[in-house]
Amino acid sequence: MDLDLRSVVAVCAFLTLLLAVFMHFASARYPAKWRPTLLLWSRALFVLPLGWALLSLYEQLPLSLGVALPSLLLYYGFGLLAVALARFMGVRGPQWQVWTVVALTALSTLFFTFVHESHLGRVLSGSPLLALLFFLTARPLLDAFRAGGAVSQRITATVFLTGVALMLARTVVESIPDWRAQGLYDLHSMQPLVLFYLPVAPLIATFGFLLMSADRLHAELEQLATLDPLTGAWNRRAMLEQCARALGLDRRHRRPSALLLLDADHFKRVNDTYGHEAGDAVLRELVRRMREVLRHEDLVGRLGGEEFVALLPGTPEQGAAEVAERLREAVARENFFYRGEEIPLTVSIGVAEREVGEADIAALVQRADRAMYAAKRAGRDRVVTASSLRAAATLA
Repeated sequence: MDLDLRSVVAVCAFLTLLLAVFMHFASARYPAKWRPTLLLWSRALFVLPLGWALLSLYEQLPLSLGVALPSLLLYYGFGLLAVALARFMGVRGPQWQVWTVVALTALSTLFFTFVHESHLGRVLSGSPLLALLFFLTARPLLDAFRAGGAVSQRITATVFLTGVALMLARTVVESIPDWRAQGLYDLHSMQPLVLFYLPVAPLIATFGFLLMSADRLHAELEQLATLDPLTGAWNRRAMLEQCARALGLDRRHRRPSALLLLDADHFKRVNDTYGHEAGDAVLRELVRRMREVLRHEDLVGRLGGEEFVALLPGTPEQGAAEVAERLREAVARENFFYRGEEIPLTVSIGVAEREVGEADIAALVQRADRAMYAAKRAGRDRVVTASSLRAAATLA
């Protein structure tokens, strides 16, 4: 059975080393901003097999090489995994909590190896500290267990939470004299579980981490395909698709819907006077102000140039016109700023409501567009509704 346990460790160490090589070279194919994190993870996968290789020979080596050094390598490797996950999840800072736990675990190992040699001491001091390290590793992923959380994050978090439970259980079991193990490869107590988990966990966690990377890459590619890169609003194609879905829902539930079509007045003058970078900054700020006025469920998109559209689900034309007026005031009352320059701006807004039974977004946009151009002709910096145009046409 000793051979079987050592074989498990050896095979896992070899597979971990292969994964380390794969991730090292595969990182070059990922976006540059991700490479440091991927390389950090691959570094951990290079370190961990070295620790397991030395531990597999611990009976033939002195304590310094057979116990102390491999233990330090394993703690350092798991610490690197924790830091890599935290960085991937956007946690800022030097991760002092992780490295403090790693340092305490290393110190306890050194103490119970060179000062007061005791396998039991290493187990009882190191196991709860490893449990804490595994918890710190899983902590950035815990939100994934809420509704809608990513499966890849749940898999990765579960790997380390299993380690938390296992290390705490090991601490309790090893505290009972009749159940405690007498050495590293003792088949009694929880040693087989520990020796199986510790080398296997990085393998499963790596697959989870690669799935997380694939999920994020897919999300970023989807974002590039659906969002306007300058303002962060939906691009034209995505906005029209989103509007079509929202209109379909409102039609099925017999709720009103209204569309705002907004155009920045004399925007060419902004570019000509202050430069295109200033114009870009103004458009970004314009979208920010739109989102401040609109509700979270309202959709904001850029149709092109300085023309934007907002869909207000569940809102009749009168309510949408009031929102449009607040939006117009939010733009006009405070100048835009770029590198110390004040840039005045106004907008013209057309408002149209979905007609009964209508599900054609193109027709709705067309009516809002006519209302917006009527606002332009009337002197700009104003709101015009499609119904007011119909009323005027009827009177004429």
